[in-house]
Amino acid sequence: MKSKTLSPLPRTASTRSTSSRTSTPPSEVGTAVSTAAEGFFFAGDLTPSKSSKIPQFATPPPIPASAREVPPMDDYDTPSTELPHTVYYLTVTTPHTDSFTIYGPKSSVLEHKGKIIELISNSPAAIKKYEKLRAVKGQKHLDELGFHTLVIPQERGTHTVLQLVRESNKPIHSALHSTQSPIYLVTARGPLVYDLGGTNRTVVSGRLKGFAVTSRMVSSFNSLKAGKAAARKAMGVLLQQGTVDAMKVLMTENEDRDGRGNWVLMAMDAMRVWEVAVVLVRDG
Repeated sequence: MKSKTLSPLPRTASTRSTSSRTSTPPSEVGTAVSTAAEGFFFAGDLTPSKSSKIPQFATPPPIPASAREVPPMDDYDTPSTELPHTVYYLTVTTPHTDSFTIYGPKSSVLEHKGKIIELISNSPAAIKKYEKLRAVKGQKHLDELGFHTLVIPQERGTHTVLQLVRESNKPIHSALHSTQSPIYLVTARGPLVYDLGGTNRTVVSGRLKGFAVTSRMVSSFNSLKAGKAAARKAMGVLLQQGTVDAMKVLMTENEDRDGRGNWVLMAMDAMRVWEVAVVLVRDG
């Protein structure tokens, strides 16, 4: 990865965000239509600003201090009908390992079925829930519409949360049915904090913490340029939410030397780190 250090953010920098849900048809780069488990995963609704066709995610709700320990409720509700050009993501959040993974986009829920079965296979309680859901909803319904949130109980009171996130995104929906277009996934996380301990609050492991609680999806794009533009807007929203002193934030960006297109924008102050990543999930 090659790195470039940017100047601190100007004090006048600002990024507008919106918290309203929308069923408006997507713009050229797509509009995410997604919801999240309360206090756990925040995939914001993406709506185009008046001055730009690049979406930006909404302000997430406050994160409760117990979010890492308290699982959300299972939510099996699904839309009765899908919006046009819907694509699907599967997010996997595991608080006790502080991890967040996202699979997709895919053109159907059914394409995530194999991964869902794999993830629940080691939890008898999750298998029972899935079988009960299939009995109530029917296999066809489950394959076509899936669920919203499914909690996988694990040993010693731990858990993993699966969520199927829907996004109405015409360019990516078309790209999934073509072999010619690349697909870039943009995700954001932060503020992350360093693992501190002791009376002097010194760095213990040097590892950043907070991925499970703060990670969120932004959207998918079929060009690196659009992905970078959305990532910069997403970073602006993250820093605004954190009431950050712009003059004390150092910005850096890193990109792959091999030119595949993976790109990361980072911001940091004395105690916190924010990160927005653009990852090539399918080459054109």
